[in-house]
Amino acid sequence: MLRVGRRVFAGLSQRTNWEGIAQLRDVLQSFDYDVQAVEVRRCLHLKSACSYVGNDTVFINRAWVDAARFRGFQLLDVPVEERAAANALLINDVVIIPASFPKTRALLEKRGFRVRVIDLCELQKAEAGVTCGSVIFNHE
Repeated sequence: MLRVGRRVFAGLSQRTNWEGIAQLRDVLQSFDYDVQAVEVRRCLHLKSACSYVGNDTVFINRAWVDAARFRGFQLLDVPVEERAAANALLINDVVIIPASFPKTRALLEKRGFRVRVIDLCELQKAEAGVTCGSVIFNHE
């Protein structure tokens, strides 16, 4: 699941089906969220294929997700050599990515994003990324 403002993009994948997305839509409608299904291919999760990195930008691997679902956003493609790099985590205007993606870091920094890298090499062996091991609490 990827939330950008009042929009929630839910990955239609091996792990989440249409019924699950319909249930999510039913729950979040009362909170004024718009839930949109996004088909995911060749990976387990939507955030393996794309992440919101701020400045109306979705960082995306188009081979794993339909880019047309993100109309209205600027799309920034992951480097071809680092196809799993789309799993990024935005916290307080800093984009957190695995240290194993130097081309991704350079690309994001060149585009003006503040980037912090962390070592995730062991978790990446199981297709885990920075969003998989994160629970974010807002103090608002």
